[in-house]
Amino acid sequence: MQTVGGCWYSGMGIYDSIRNCKCKTTFVGYGQLCSMGTVIIQAATRRLITPNSTFMVHWGSSEISGYYLSSQNLARFEKEAGDKMVAIYADRCHKSGKFFKDGEYNLSKTKAYIKRKLNGGDWYMTAEEAVYYGFADGIYK
Repeated sequence: MQTVGGCWYSGMGIYDSIRNCKCKTTFVGYGQLCSMGTVIIQAATRRLITPNSTFMVHWGSSEISGYYLSSQNLARFEKEAGDKMVAIYADRCHKSGKFFKDGEYNLSKTKAYIKRKLNGGDWYMTAEEAVYYGFADGIYK
């Protein structure tokens, strides 16, 4: 896959499809793997990215309009979606990321670290950095 990202709902459909696959799965990210693509890759059994890939995680963007109470409901839902995204990242990163292992981070500390990074804006990583933090398992050569 090579993607700049996309819709949360469509991406979670792909994520769930991969997670529900009875077979072991290998995901290879090429070029740029950004936004929703970085969530989708977390569903695979084995997560690889090519040497020259750019990996970018962030909170994403929202557009809310319409009736006042409905807008508030959507804002609450999007906050929950953001929390789910962080939980997906943290679950994989704290288990496989050298950064989190060496720092003896537990799951809660891993989530807090990822949130701090996301609150600083788009978090860009090289392929090596994505592996170091645990967003990917290795570099596909």
